[in-house]
Amino acid sequence: MVSEQDGATARVRRWGGDYAHLQTALPGGGTAVVHEKPFTGISVACPESQTLYYLRSDDRPDVVHTEHIVKYPLRIALRAGPYLPLHAAACAIDDCGILIAGDKGSGKSTLIMQLLQAGADFIANDLCYLNTSPSNRLTVTAFPKIIRLADGTIADIPFLRDWFSRQNSSSTDYRHGAVFNAGKHEFYLHVLQHMIGQDRFRRHAPVGLVILPNFHRDAAECQVIEMDYGGGQSAELNQVLADDGYPDWLCIDGLVSVGIQEREKLARIRTAAPPVVKMRFGPTESDPARVVADYLKRFSRPS
Repeated sequence: MVSEQDGATARVRRWGGDYAHLQTALPGGGTAVVHEKPFTGISVACPESQTLYYLRSDDRPDVVHTEHIVKYPLRIALRAGPYLPLHAAACAIDDCGILIAGDKGSGKSTLIMQLLQAGADFIANDLCYLNTSPSNRLTVTAFPKIIRLADGTIADIPFLRDWFSRQNSSSTDYRHGAVFNAGKHEFYLHVLQHMIGQDRFRRHAPVGLVILPNFHRDAAECQVIEMDYGGGQSAELNQVLADDGYPDWLCIDGLVSVGIQEREKLARIRTAAPPVVKMRFGPTESDPARVVADYLKRFSRPS
């Protein structure tokens, strides 16, 4: 996350591709981040008092940045507990969770929207938390987070295309609709509820299948490769599981032990891991939803 460092100050990014911000170390292990764009203001984290401050020059907080500030303590609590964060999307078909993990641009959002089109329930679009149940089954938990979709994904998914076609113009307020920002359409959970209904959402589910997506717009059919945790594939799976998608722009290292504790979580989760497949897919016509349904039938097991 740190691109330049000079003493107690550094240039940091909340995630890859984000604008750089100036971070300054404070006495007592605290951190202050001066935001340049797209947000303005100062975020201050004080571990000793377990307090976060968001300081702005005006009285109207930025919705997106306020989301990060409000959820930061929850992220810390989950990571300090038994949960392992993972850069992934997730949905559920019946009572079976589907985890979609991969790098930025791999097709996580496109695939999950195709599964929602086919009737799946939404869990998360970008960040999940993994744990194991008393019966040693992998579980996924998430909380609402901003959703970002490109024009191509919207044009390909009927429920997205229909909803956006009825909007006169892009909103400028996240509370009222989708906002076009940095080349993508951004919106929150209440907008997705208007698209697919309020009964199509879950906060957690047992995981029955892990998908490593590989989207190609010219792919006419869906191709799947089953993976295992041995041989040459274990390194690739470890890399996927190690991508926690976590913003390190404040001071999480001072609040959570992320060394031995994280390795222990990873080992426990690997013992409970469900089947893993690599999926090369294209637009909706390649029918990845049918392929996923077939694999769930093959791999299903009792909770």
